[in-house]
Amino acid sequence: AFYSINQIAKLLNKKYPYVNKRVSHLLKEGILRKSIMGASHMCSLNLDNDKCVVLLTLIEIEKRDRFLKRNAQLKNALELLRKDRSKRTIYCVLLHNKQIYFVLENPQHSIAVQGFNSSNMGVDELLQRMKVGDILKDHIIIFGFERYFEFVKEVEKELRLQSMI
Repeated sequence: AFYSINQIAKLLNKKYPYVNKRVSHLLKEGILRKSIMGASHMCSLNLDNDKCVVLLTLIEIEKRDRFLKRNAQLKNALELLRKDRSKRTIYCVLLHNKQIYFVLENPQHSIAVQGFNSSNMGVDELLQRMKVGDILKDHIIIFGFERYFEFVKEVEKELRLQSMI
């Protein structure tokens, strides 16, 4: 998405000068990128920047850890899955709408976690879901943070076009 500094300040409920200073720093670091649209300068994440991906990953790790503290059963199941990865390639694992999605090289290898709704998908299906946008919102990345952001980067151009419309 694209946001002006004023929109960011309103979303964060912070004063414009403070947000302007922080955004300027993030632009200088390359974490954000700036596009000019009419008279406005619009900011968006720069997924080509490693620092941006690392910061997003840290945010996602915090979300995952908070969730796993409340769901010890899932935490234990994921530990077993990590040990069992030699049998299949797991790109990432997401929780979205109370459903666990396993993104697999071969989605025919089924994985299920007792007590949770789960489904398997291939990379192409994940990319399609990302283009629609539903799986980009209100998710928790449980495993495969870097791969998840690589997939987002693959559909980034289409997502940018959608946000401009």
